[in-house]
Amino acid sequence: MRRFAVLCTVAGTLVATPAFCQEEKPKPAPPKTLEELDARLAETFKLVGAPGASIAVIENNQIVLARGYGVSDVAKQTPVTPETVFRAGSISKTFVGVAAMMLVEEGKLDLEAKFADLAPEIAFTNQWEETDPVRVMHLMEHTTGFDDIRFRHYLLEVTYL
Repeated sequence: MRRFAVLCTVAGTLVATPAFCQEEKPKPAPPKTLEELDARLAETFKLVGAPGASIAVIENNQIVLARGYGVSDVAKQTPVTPETVFRAGSISKTFVGVAAMMLVEEGKLDLEAKFADLAPEIAFTNQWEETDPVRVMHLMEHTTGFDDIRFRHYLLEVTYL
């Protein structure tokens, strides 16, 4: 039994050693110019196989770079432009979350605040509102119990690749 344990240890070491011995690739320095950023983004989108993407860089309330990469419709080879509309999807949750937490840090928003008090114009049904009201934290955690987007919404105006 001891021999088996030793063999397993040696085998595990031999298998794992190449992974530990590989040199870590140095991370590239951040781009120094917008042109360099543009070139890196184009290269990255091609590398990951993204059919199309659009970016905008805003500095001091001014758009300093707006660019489309690839195509918005693979079959028709329609190029992406800065005006191409993409579905935002779940990325908007990141921006809303950061903005909300900035307001919390500034003391302008309380995660314990009742949603009904903050937005009385938005009608919703919560049969437990009296004992368990929907609070800001529930909105942030996506635990309100609100009805979510249905699959059919994803099918509207979708161009299949």
